[in-house]
Amino acid sequence: MFSQCEDINCRSVAPLPDTPSVKYTYGACITVENSVVPYMSANITSTNFVSDTDTTFNITCFHQDIPIADYLIAVAIGNIQYQSLGGRCAVLTEPEQMDGVIYEFSNLNQILDAVEAYVGTPSSGASTDCSSSRLPSPSAAWRTP
Repeated sequence: MFSQCEDINCRSVAPLPDTPSVKYTYGACITVENSVVPYMSANITSTNFVSDTDTTFNITCFHQDIPIADYLIAVAIGNIQYQSLGGRCAVLTEPEQMDGVIYEFSNLNQILDAVEAYVGTPSSGASTDCSSSRLPSPSAAWRTP
């Protein structure tokens, strides 16, 4: 599953005003079967595993400390792998897409360095890009600040 709150889609997730001028921090916990992995446009704060008689569940909690507009809230759940690009950037994607996504974003750290040298350094924090083969291209993705 992949969802991002662009356009006015965040209204279906939470009662938030549809304007980029209002920014929020947020937290969420997602419970999924152990066969899939959840990610959000926020930092992972904890992961716990619980079992019932048949199934093991993964409860992953997230928190976004940097105030963001609601259209930047995103969630991805599935057979997803994380790969660091070095520095502060990483990608999340399906295993069969990883090589193409790494190639697509291979110079992201250098681009961010050049932009920050020109406009100044933004709020500190990690950057993670998420891509899926279900998207029109590897760069059609979401980014956590």
